[in-house]
Amino acid sequence: MKKNEIPSFIKNKELKLIFFAGKGGSGKTTLAAACSLYYQSLGKKVLVISIDPAHSLGDVFGQKLTSKEKEIKPNLFAMEMNAKEIFLEFKEDYKFPIKKALERGTYLNSFEIDNLFSLSLPGLDEVSAFMKITDLIKNEEYDLIIVDTAPTGHTLVFLNLPSVFRKWIEILDLMQDKHRFIMRQFTKRYKEDQVDIFIQEMEKDLKFLREFLSNPQKCVFVLITVLEVLGLKELDIMLSELKKHKILVKDVIFNRVNFNQECPFCKVQSEHQEKKFSLIKENFLDYNLIKLPLFPYEIQGEKRINQFKEVLEGKEMDFKIQPFNFKIKERINKILPFKEKFIFFGGKGGVGKSTLAASASLFIALNCPDKKVLIISINPSHSLKDIFNLRENNLEKIKLKNNLYLLEINAPLLFEDFKKEYQKDLKEAFKSFLGNNFEIKFDQEIMQELINFSPPGIEEIMVLVKLMDFLDKEEFDFFIIDTAATGHLLRFMELPEVISQWNKAFLKILLKSKVNSLVLKEKMLDFLKKLNRLKEILKDQKLTQFIVITIPEALGLAEAERLLSSLKNLSIPCRNIIINLIIPKNECNFCLIKRKEQENYIDEFIKRTNDYQIIEAYYLNPQGIKGEEDLKKLSQMIFTKELKIRN
Repeated sequence: MKKNEIPSFIKNKELKLIFFAGKGGSGKTTLAAACSLYYQSLGKKVLVISIDPAHSLGDVFGQKLTSKEKEIKPNLFAMEMNAKEIFLEFKEDYKFPIKKALERGTYLNSFEIDNLFSLSLPGLDEVSAFMKITDLIKNEEYDLIIVDTAPTGHTLVFLNLPSVFRKWIEILDLMQDKHRFIMRQFTKRYKEDQVDIFIQEMEKDLKFLREFLSNPQKCVFVLITVLEVLGLKELDIMLSELKKHKILVKDVIFNRVNFNQECPFCKVQSEHQEKKFSLIKENFLDYNLIKLPLFPYEIQGEKRINQFKEVLEGKEMDFKIQPFNFKIKERINKILPFKEKFIFFGGKGGVGKSTLAASASLFIALNCPDKKVLIISINPSHSLKDIFNLRENNLEKIKLKNNLYLLEINAPLLFEDFKKEYQKDLKEAFKSFLGNNFEIKFDQEIMQELINFSPPGIEEIMVLVKLMDFLDKEEFDFFIIDTAATGHLLRFMELPEVISQWNKAFLKILLKSKVNSLVLKEKMLDFLKKLNRLKEILKDQKLTQFIVITIPEALGLAEAERLLSSLKNLSIPCRNIIINLIIPKNECNFCLIKRKEQENYIDEFIKRTNDYQIIEAYYLNPQGIKGEEDLKKLSQMIFTKELKIRN
């Protein structure tokens, strides 16, 4: 690495907050850990936080972390933020003003409000995590806070949380307005109470946070990606979104760049990455572009994090490896059967979920010409069109073959349409009320805004509810579902139950309100029926199969085990695991040391997961899988026949 390839944030000693954001599997957690060690070595008191629901910060440090700050070495603290735990603390601190506002603004009694309040209210679990970071900044206990974020799609959701919170405050304020109006009518005056003070405090915190995030002297976003098509696409999306939020980005880090050219595999990858980088430089003149090397081993534990830190500081790393003998074991890869109607592909970011889902859909379509297949993405960062090498920007389903269709749904847009319909129906229902009744006008406004009180993730659930429509039409025989990264996938799998409870609470508000809209109630009941059907399908072993994708690295396999455990607890059937991106055998010492480490991880993982069928997949193309021919080759390797693996 050249001496001038040093991130600008390393030079800024006044920083108070650093976000590491980007594609799943690009090394955000490793960079956050290395950066925390760098600043700690300068004598700063540092807190590094993971806000990714699928935490791996503790795995990188080799430490057990929780939602409480833990000192892992002098002046270096770490935590894995559990949004649910922080939400419970938030509710405990502010339950009186929130419940009081709900009581004044709806027709629910105290018991019903307690039930509603027990749910994960509109984004409040994630909003409360954001407010926790705000409190940590304001308390000035730490010189620097470093945040390891979730993969791109959910980082974008996180960036929009201040807007979600702003809307939430406005709804509470509207509910309180009704109370203010009534009090003035009866007493001719109004005195502020705890609800007003709570709303004012939250507004101040929100203003502070917005100003802090947009101050480049105090806060920076560092973007991390890899030199692959999907990584570069997500980079464009993230830069555009940060610009919209008026957040300055100076550093873009291209991680895992292969500088080794000892074998054909490494050479092809290295040349492909360099070609991509040369094209990028022309379009990213305003940014500090940094290339960080691919290591022949996983970065885990303080010794290796320090090695990564040295590279981050601009020091050259010598990867000369002494030749050694290493015999690869042989193992039979069994055929992966596709009998179920719904096949989910899930796992850690960057393990190849979308690629394997695309390959499976093509395999089924080609081998079952009389069956119709729909591959659908519920990942906020859609990539299926790129994998199939399509240039269409179509929100409707795209015909790939006579019996294969692709659908990437804009979930937020789908929910916006749902809200517009709801508000239109509500407006029609309120037309039956005549006169200048101010209380009714307040009720109408509150009822129109209550739809924004929907739980987080409802947009994604609506994508699957849309699948129920396809199911009713009996249009498709197979549904292949490309899911979000692990943490948000697990929340997604829990959502049908949460949203069912929310829907029931919402129906209760409608039934108790002064408006009696039969159309609205029928729509909400229909939504509830579809949710209940979805819950049944997810647990039906004859209808559903969940395939866990992982990679042969400690962090990936640890996350896979957590995912398997959660799926078991949710009673979602899973029998198959694909271990992807295994380095092919060759005589290159760089590849051999990586493969040896992978072999050790695979052997240990197989011992711990002997109830599951393990399928192994090679790193097929160092340039990345793209287009039908690549997908066919991948499917032949995994799905067509029993293969002797590790040869």
